[in-house]
Amino acid sequence: MSLSRSGRRALAGACALVLLVAACGEDDDSADTTDDTEQTTESTEAADETTESTAAEDETTASEPEDETTTSEAEEGDPEAVAVAEAINITLGDLAEGWVEEESDEPEEEDEFNQCFTTVDIEATTVGEAETPGFSVETPDGQGGQAISMQTIVFDSPETATSVLAEVATPEFAACTQETFTSEAVEGTTAALTPVVDDPPVAEESVGLAGVVEIPAEDGSTQQGSVDLHAIRTGAVASFTFTLDIGETPDTAFQQTLAELYSLIADRQAAEAG
Repeated sequence: MSLSRSGRRALAGACALVLLVAACGEDDDSADTTDDTEQTTESTEAADETTESTAAEDETTASEPEDETTTSEAEEGDPEAVAVAEAINITLGDLAEGWVEEESDEPEEEDEFNQCFTTVDIEATTVGEAETPGFSVETPDGQGGQAISMQTIVFDSPETATSVLAEVATPEFAACTQETFTSEAVEGTTAALTPVVDDPPVAEESVGLAGVVEIPAEDGSTQQGSVDLHAIRTGAVASFTFTLDIGETPDTAFQQTLAELYSLIADRQAAEAG
């Protein structure tokens, strides 16, 4: 399970939208090494160009190009379960005009988010999973924006999925998630999350965490926003969405977008796993 990766993608997208690229990057040292890296790249580019071109031609001759239209950026597990997860996940086509897909070059790493689950062994009970890239959109005034990322997991039983959602809706899980989220964000980021239980629920069951986030800017100011982790379940399938709404006040249009997406996810779960 890699919800922390999803959270980082959403956070990175939101930071970029509010022109906090420097603050959301690694640190100033990484910027200092950029020029050297670019010079090294340029010095070897000409030498590599002929070899890369030849290799590319050989690959094209050996096999047909792969289909680049995918619904998920990462997938693991049983192929049938992965296919179910991918069919449920949202895509860029599900979002309104103006939304873009965020590029990610993050290396695979141990997921610290799993430590927040104490009643279920997420890795051991996951049959298959698929994760989307991050999606983001800038507000018309350029002063804020929204970011979304998502993951769907097929667990080994409805009982396991129910236990996972039950833990999400606890203060202890909220506190752990809050700590993990802020530790992976730019230094000085703060968040306050509280459990939310949908009544009536979306699909068979839906819970989440909602709250506020404050992201420090390089000039010393602070950008505020809303953060939401939502879990939607049908049978043994659970979908998790991570969203950020950066701006002085919550965007009502974005809240409507989320409501529509949650309904869409529930419909897809019913079709694939109901």
